[in-house]
Amino acid sequence: MGIYQLLISLVDRLLHIVWNSPRLQHYLFTHRPKVYKVVMGQRELLDHIAATMAREQREVYWLHASSYGEYNVIRPVVQRLRTAERAVVITFFSSTGYEMLQAKNKHGEEADYVFYLPLDKKCYVRRFLDSVKPQRAVFAISEYWMNYLNELQRRKIPAFVVSMSVPESSYLLKWYGYPIRKALNAMQTMMVLDEGSKERLQQVGFCNVVVTGDPLFDNAVAIAREDYHHPVVERFAKTTNGLLVAGSINDERDVALVTQLVNRHSERKWLIVPHELKDQCICSIEQRLTVKCLRSSQCDDQTLLDDVQVLIVDELGQLARLYRYGRWAYVGGGFTPYLHSVIEPVVYGMPVVYGPRLERKPVAREMARMGIGGVVETPGELEQWWTAMEDDHRLKRLQQQALQYAQRQAGATDRVVEILLSGTARKEVGE
Repeated sequence: MGIYQLLISLVDRLLHIVWNSPRLQHYLFTHRPKVYKVVMGQRELLDHIAATMAREQREVYWLHASSYGEYNVIRPVVQRLRTAERAVVITFFSSTGYEMLQAKNKHGEEADYVFYLPLDKKCYVRRFLDSVKPQRAVFAISEYWMNYLNELQRRKIPAFVVSMSVPESSYLLKWYGYPIRKALNAMQTMMVLDEGSKERLQQVGFCNVVVTGDPLFDNAVAIAREDYHHPVVERFAKTTNGLLVAGSINDERDVALVTQLVNRHSERKWLIVPHELKDQCICSIEQRLTVKCLRSSQCDDQTLLDDVQVLIVDELGQLARLYRYGRWAYVGGGFTPYLHSVIEPVVYGMPVVYGPRLERKPVAREMARMGIGGVVETPGELEQWWTAMEDDHRLKRLQQQALQYAQRQAGATDRVVEILLSGTARKEVGE
């Protein structure tokens, strides 16, 4: 803990240096815009939170997510808590998650309050909790801050973690994970995705573990049921008998696999949705393609799409809804530990293919075991999977299995909300 406190103090000192240096601010704004947003977001943050929360009289539930993707996991939980007349505070440490939710929450549609999370310094933690006064604290998936957890435990504020996954390689199971394991004693209930995670946590002494499944299924199902129309994509989809979707690709290996397959099969049409919308990322995809492609931002009602093989959607936050136009999907991130959501396409009954790094993704492992997911590492393996999906009889069977699997997984939100509202009695936790 001593090293951790020292690092936090060092970060705090660096923040103050930047706040007092217009030259450093300009450098970060120009060269490290995401860092700039996080740094400036911390400035006078605690005063802002205190002033904003001063008049709140309802019970407050505080939920923290590391990213917008993790927020989407707990989004159905948030909506259910709000219908239960709880005030919901959402925090992010990252700028991307904060900005995306702020943009969607202009009229309070998503949450009552959205803040950056103040730095995990003891005095800041105390001020934050004094202002927010949460009845419950909920952490999504994997981002834990030790001083927050310790102060929650000291104040006897029930804390929970939702959609936790503990693979065999998790640092929580290693000797150097002891400080985090000790801080996690603050958790009243640890809600995990699968039995394997529960067993591994029990092996290191945790008894307060419940398998609830993944609320992301409920969120994805709700999105799939929304009335949604994207005029350009709809016109593009009508020019083919089976649109193929490559979602959240940016990693070099994902781009290489997808573009090689596209170039070999110019008779097919693809929807490509990059994970990041930086121009250099989109240009990298375009430069690898030998077929005609357009960006959705370049299209209007008059744009001819019949001879376009690839439509690149350069719009933020649309992917979960765009899968409805597809036949099957490639999901990016699988060559890193951060495979993106395979749940979003599977709720539409789409077989899904992805890279091999599944250690943190029990749903992707289960889908691969069932055959509705596929793991590929080389162009040849992707070609083989593609060929199998061209068999209409096989594809229809897998589509039905995918829908049935998604339906079976729904309902995690009910289990999570029941635990949060009831305040399940805490069991003793040993180290």
